[in-house]
Amino acid sequence: MKTTVELNDDLLEKARHLASTKGWTVRTVLEESLRSYLDLIAVAATETRPFQLRHTIVKGKGLKNPAMTFEEMVELANRTPSK
Repeated sequence: MKTTVELNDDLLEKARHLASTKGWTVRTVLEESLRSYLDLIAVAATETRPFQLRHTIVKGKGLKNPAMTFEEMVELANRTPSK
């Protein structure tokens, strides 16, 4: 199948250089490159696992003052310890 593709000049020049060193056509370089990339993406898609949130339990003493507002807790947490 014939198609038209716009390529970056540097990229096309690299493809031409590779083709000349391998004795290939630019078409072969493009086909093999695209084939390799698509295979790589297919493998990566099968290796990725769906995100799963782990259940985590944190030990602690709970809120020291449950009547404290969130802003007060942030302010308390950001205070520098006095010596």
